[in-house]
Amino acid sequence: SEALGQPRNLMTEFPILRYQKQGLRFLLDREQGWDLGGKREDVWKSYKDRFGWSRYKNNINGLTQGEPPKDFRGGISADEMGLGKTLTMLALTAAARDPTAECTCQVGEESFETHKPLGTLIVVPLSLLVVWDDQIEEHMAPEFKRLIYHGATRKSSRARFSQYDVVITTYNVVAAEWKDFKRSRPERSFRPNLITSKWHRVILDEAHMIRSPDTQNAKAVCALDAAHRWCITGTPLQNRTQDIFSLLKFLRVYPYDSFKVFDRDITKPCKVQVEERGLQMLRKLMRMVTLHRGKKVIELPTLQEAIEEVEMTPAEQSMYEEARDGTRRFISDVLYSQGPAQGSSYINAFRRVNKMRYICNHGIQHRDRPLHPNQSSEADDESEGRVNELDHILDNLNEACFLCGTDVTDAQESCAMSGIPTSVEDSQQRICVGCSRQKLQLPNNDVDDPVTPRLETTPADTEPLLPSKVEAIASYVKRIPAGEKCVIFSFWTSTLDIMQRALTNCGISSCRYQGDMNCGGQGLNLTVANHCILVEPQWNPMVEEQAIARVHRLGQSNAVSVARFVMKGTIERKVLERQTRKKVLADLVLGRERIEEGENGKKQLANLMQLIY
Repeated sequence: SEALGQPRNLMTEFPILRYQKQGLRFLLDREQGWDLGGKREDVWKSYKDRFGWSRYKNNINGLTQGEPPKDFRGGISADEMGLGKTLTMLALTAAARDPTAECTCQVGEESFETHKPLGTLIVVPLSLLVVWDDQIEEHMAPEFKRLIYHGATRKSSRARFSQYDVVITTYNVVAAEWKDFKRSRPERSFRPNLITSKWHRVILDEAHMIRSPDTQNAKAVCALDAAHRWCITGTPLQNRTQDIFSLLKFLRVYPYDSFKVFDRDITKPCKVQVEERGLQMLRKLMRMVTLHRGKKVIELPTLQEAIEEVEMTPAEQSMYEEARDGTRRFISDVLYSQGPAQGSSYINAFRRVNKMRYICNHGIQHRDRPLHPNQSSEADDESEGRVNELDHILDNLNEACFLCGTDVTDAQESCAMSGIPTSVEDSQQRICVGCSRQKLQLPNNDVDDPVTPRLETTPADTEPLLPSKVEAIASYVKRIPAGEKCVIFSFWTSTLDIMQRALTNCGISSCRYQGDMNCGGQGLNLTVANHCILVEPQWNPMVEEQAIARVHRLGQSNAVSVARFVMKGTIERKVLERQTRKKVLADLVLGRERIEEGENGKKQLANLMQLIY
């Protein structure tokens, strides 16, 4: 794309880079709506039929219609993590600061008087409120007014929305006001809030948080009314192709904001026909509405990644094999049982698998509650092969919290050892740890809080026996040259406890940023470090990519090393294989990898089908 000049209201210390100016051109073009008669590649194009009538062609599926397509102004900003998506979006906000068009506020069946649209609403995870506020203060002109809409001052701020260029709020606040609006609808009274306001632009940061369209957060942001709609995410596809549908629904990309059309054109061709047509259409659609560049557009220091395999001690191996054999028996019984498996079977299977992963981190220090193993003492002869069908069980889990959208397969890892419920059986909806604790008023156990991180100092006590993996990581850190810093990521807080004790024993100082690994992927800038350690592989590889991107990004001046620690001969190897399939899917959809021909192409599509089912 042709690069633009720097917007007048963007006051950066150094001019924005050329690739960011090119990105700004894409964003401004997309805010003009469909390029029906122009040269730009777009979903919809207009033409005259032989009778001189205007018709409109969908360039994704080839179908035509006589009615103009519904308006769409916006898209997805999906540059790889670390390329400055926030600054590019601020450049857009600065370049189009003064909306003047008259608009009617329409929310569902509710319609309100015509008025000028407000400024830009930015919806972020709680941990990013201050980050966005700081970025605006640093990069925007002093007259550019902003409001953090959160906490006790919300009600008094509503009447003053029009005084600000930017309003920053959280997903949970939008969901709360959406529920409040739904309750007030019978009164048909105008109660100013985020939902009943007409915005010039709505931006969702970390938009993959709404990847499940049935969550309250997703429904709430879809109810926001705006002339322009944007999603910012370095990982638009986290687990399966349906993740992208939720973004298209929020953006109102006609007709693919309808699940029926998305399923017909994209999902079903891959499911039923095992052909590349559905994948090709999705790639084409994403290319038209998505700004996606890799890190090759800028010069970053080298990134070296390595897998560090660790051997278990005999005692650890014995404990792991006991847990593994019990898991195999349980899954085998579920697979051979008559009738469909109950939802509780899936959850119990996942808890047992996480017990195996937990032992990989904690070794013989692991002392869990009994998981009520099956009474059968004889392992089925065929269970060794059947355990591979666990992938199918995992893929059939509803992976997002119904209330907040948190990845429940990740949230399960925190609660698997704690006994905290993670589903509501009556509604068949999954609920993450944080929401279940709030909903059921459960005590605050030793479980990761998915919202609020905290900084802790290194504990002074020591641990006499360290797990093999922790010892290996401590030894790795000791070899890091003096003056260089390291970031260690783990999902479990209890693993961090042991890790800190090990570092203290080695005379290594540390501090702790605690929440969950998703916190590590949301807006943090950790370029002061140039070493990254991933203690355990995650089910969702994009979580790891986000964490690494906090270190390997703009502003990093040193070569970066990433070490993934894996226990040899354990389920952690299976998790890595699962990650590989998901990464291939993401690369295919976003065009980072081409579709091969022949048998290799069939294998690509077979892997894709496994993730779609």
